[in-house]
Amino acid sequence: MRIQRSHTTIKMALSYIHVHSGYLITIIMLSLVTWNVRGIMSSSVCLSELFKYTNCDIAVLSEHKLFNHSLQFLNTLDNNYHSLGIADTSVNIETSKCGKGGVAIMYKKTLKFNIKPINCPVSERILGIEIQCNENYSIFVFSVYLPADSNIQNYKYEMNIVEDYVSNFSKFGPVIVAGDFNTSCRVTDLGRTNVNKSIVFSDFMLRNNIIPVNASTLRDASSFTYIPTRTLLDYFLVSEELATDVISCENIPEGTLSLTSDHLPVFLQLSIPYVCNSTNGCNNVWPSWRKASESSLDAYNELTNKIADELLDLPLYVYTPTENAKFDSDFKAHVTEFVDRTLESCATNNGLLPGGEITLYEIETVVRNLKLRKAPGYDKLQNEHVRYSGNKLHTVILRIFNAVIRFGRIPLCWKHGLLIPLFKGYRTELDLVFNLGDKSVNISTETKHLGILRTVDLSPSTDIQHSCRKGRNAYFAIAGTGSCLLNPLTVCGLYNKIVIPAVLYGCELWNGIKPKDLRCLRCLETFQHFIVKHIQGFPKRTRSDMCESMTNLERLPILVEKRKLMFLYKLCEMKAQSLTKQIFIYRLFQYFGDTSRKQHGFIPDVTNILSKYSLLNFLNSYMFTGCFPTKLQWKNIVNSAINQDEKHRKEERMRSDNDFTRFLRLSENNGYDFIWQYAKYTGRLRTAKHVAKLWSTPPTSGNCNLCGHFVQDTLYHQIRMCTELQTQRHLLYKRLSEMTSDNFLYTLLSKSDEYVSCFLLGNHEALLDFLTPEHCLDVLNEGFSYLKYCRLSVEYFNAIFGVDNAEYIAGLLNSRGSDISTESIAFHNAEEGCLALVVDIEIGLFHNDEMLEEAMKKFIQRVFEVAALSRENGRFCSLLLEVCSSFQV
Repeated sequence: MRIQRSHTTIKMALSYIHVHSGYLITIIMLSLVTWNVRGIMSSSVCLSELFKYTNCDIAVLSEHKLFNHSLQFLNTLDNNYHSLGIADTSVNIETSKCGKGGVAIMYKKTLKFNIKPINCPVSERILGIEIQCNENYSIFVFSVYLPADSNIQNYKYEMNIVEDYVSNFSKFGPVIVAGDFNTSCRVTDLGRTNVNKSIVFSDFMLRNNIIPVNASTLRDASSFTYIPTRTLLDYFLVSEELATDVISCENIPEGTLSLTSDHLPVFLQLSIPYVCNSTNGCNNVWPSWRKASESSLDAYNELTNKIADELLDLPLYVYTPTENAKFDSDFKAHVTEFVDRTLESCATNNGLLPGGEITLYEIETVVRNLKLRKAPGYDKLQNEHVRYSGNKLHTVILRIFNAVIRFGRIPLCWKHGLLIPLFKGYRTELDLVFNLGDKSVNISTETKHLGILRTVDLSPSTDIQHSCRKGRNAYFAIAGTGSCLLNPLTVCGLYNKIVIPAVLYGCELWNGIKPKDLRCLRCLETFQHFIVKHIQGFPKRTRSDMCESMTNLERLPILVEKRKLMFLYKLCEMKAQSLTKQIFIYRLFQYFGDTSRKQHGFIPDVTNILSKYSLLNFLNSYMFTGCFPTKLQWKNIVNSAINQDEKHRKEERMRSDNDFTRFLRLSENNGYDFIWQYAKYTGRLRTAKHVAKLWSTPPTSGNCNLCGHFVQDTLYHQIRMCTELQTQRHLLYKRLSEMTSDNFLYTLLSKSDEYVSCFLLGNHEALLDFLTPEHCLDVLNEGFSYLKYCRLSVEYFNAIFGVDNAEYIAGLLNSRGSDISTESIAFHNAEEGCLALVVDIEIGLFHNDEMLEEAMKKFIQRVFEVAALSRENGRFCSLLLEVCSSFQV
């Protein structure tokens, strides 16, 4: 049986020739121009003329003076060019008419190369591109604009950054640095330029083996680029290995073009290698073989014959492994035995495979039958490359095939393939199963890794919702242990140690939050707002900033950012040999070095967080030096930066809202958590809860709930002016006079109503000079005791009866409201849902727990009788009594 010669194997042989020969590499011309435009807006017409005059492939521009938001103007200059730019962000946009500095690179859209941008995150004076001539050869072009002032330290700093980039990228290919260096390296210019800068500039070129081709001794020493001083400030610096490929470099003389800048352009031409069939990715237009003339095909035929002549003289080498201590002798014996048996079965063919060697006639037959106009494979070779090649190339292909048969070795390049996935519609549920041998394996859309739920779309929404559910379960497990009897600061301590770790476990992976995910992120904040209000017994509409401030809780998004920054430390301090560290380093440098690719995930998120808190310099330093702060240092740095920023933002929010006026004044001398610290010291938790609600109630105007008069501020009125509380007020003044002095009481009452009210609410301010430390606590206790008589709004509570027909029951209760009211509690309204009952409770009940409990039992009994509910519907009595003890009164 003879081996079949397919069209594919013919192309594979030509691919082997393509990989292992250098004859398909051609030399093309590349032209560049560099110019300090001194404002791109005013030089746009001149730049268009420069493009027509030079027909340059790449333009390196400096000092375009554009703002960051106006860099798109570069794309409007010429439709034949792509543009990259970076602006100087130190300019104040509001006060400046135009920017300053800035560099840009423009390159033709028709270039045969793949162009990749290179950004510099540590400086706004350097920008680069990578010109990929083929898979293994690239040229790096950088545009620079160095400082023009006389500050030599600033000049050295920017030059060191340029040198870092030149030295790093020169390891991968030749480098071209072009732009305005604001100094001259020529001896003839030293009297008209900054000598210190010139020394730094010259040392930089010597250390990095780069040549200023437009200022070398072979050029005209009288040429210049800066017109006012007639010195050479603009350069093309070329790596030494690329200098021999420079064809011409000239400073365009003054008067050649109409220019608005005081700098002259510099034009450079050089020849570089280019592989016509390389996978550049930028030129995917295949040759039009049908339109090729006879002379073109004859030239191609002659070229392939020349290549074939050279290849036929080359020996064929086959790799043979050497035997050493790790050589598997048993496996070699097994393979040798199998080969021997195969050769014995093929003895009739002189030891060759069945069918013998391939003949030239078979090759020519297959070549003649190759189908045309077919897509190429991984090597970018088409069937036409073989059909129109010379006859001698067929002999080379024959030699390769027969070598494969004789030696039993397959060229590595034949094992490469090009896979193009085709979209076949969305999967249905039936498609989520595939067979693995005889077993069916279900494809899951989500899985848990280290306890973290991951979905196929990698969206953080599901993770955040799952975390909120875990947090609620964990909190109510704590709340069921009698937390209502604990100080809120104690409960918040348990919340921080138990609930927060459960909620934020794996939050470092909440990356790439999209607009559709913001609702879930707000759910995370809403979750904590509910918890912190429940802990302190505050009504649902209490301002969340007040609630979090009074318990010293940080917002959950802030905790997420802190955890991400601490995770960054863990990544930076991992061992270099670990796979995780290698992936992190690769993606980090890819993110900063290749801005053409939009990245998602942890690196962009943590970079944005570092920029937000002005900590990006630590990451930049790590990229250049490999050094990062210790764990304790980094934790202190992160906490200091984030806490300071969060405190500033919170104060701004509060000061811009009138609802926080009283709260800010009360807490300015005591701290936000003063009330709960008082309860912790004195043990008067119920009194502290009542005063805390007065603190958190915003100033409101309306009719007083006690005397009925219309007032501007209900709380201040009840404390100082309400006639219904006149008796209690006089008793308070009497006690204060007895425990302090008449002078103190006189000084206090001479103040404004607002001042006296704030004093009784805990803000003692300047009157502390009249009080001893022992008297301070006594005065505070008396003031808080008096505040129990203040009633700002109608009390309400929520009772969950556990019924399905809440709407019907609410309507029934509302229709029989007069039957439900008792001697001490007046029923007003019932709402569906959790069946909220709005009532008025007689003031005196709050001063006697036994009376309150008795009145509540009567009220609850009537509610259940009217609604036809049984006692088995829930812990209604204890629930209502507990809620009643934390009324806003």
